[in-house]
Amino acid sequence: MVLGIDCSRYHLPNPTGVEKYTNRLVEALMPQLGTLGYDEVRFYCQRPEQEMALKELLEKYGQTKGKIVLIPRLHFWTLVHLSYELFKNRIDVLFVPSHTMPFVIPKKSLLTVHGFEALSYPEAYGMIQSLYQQF
Repeated sequence: MVLGIDCSRYHLPNPTGVEKYTNRLVEALMPQLGTLGYDEVRFYCQRPEQEMALKELLEKYGQTKGKIVLIPRLHFWTLVHLSYELFKNRIDVLFVPSHTMPFVIPKKSLLTVHGFEALSYPEAYGMIQSLYQQF
């Protein structure tokens, strides 16, 4: 069985709530990869800096079940590029610690919903951002 984790929000400069959550989650999971019950854990990242930080964590904890998949695209990363990767290389379970799921997802997928501010206070968001959040 293969678990995939969306790490596109991991190890970014000036982290906000979602990024801090992702950082803490990945760093807490890393020493426990061998006990999760998966044959492989794939960490999907967007930037070379994320790839380097994930490699350092894998080495620090001597994890051999972790695999880093760099998808170096900036726009529509989750919806298009992560979807394409998941279509090409299937996994059993996907965890997305942010608010956007790819179009292609395994039957077992988990998404973290951090807040409903865009629904409760739409005036605080621009029209495009508000529509995106509602989507």
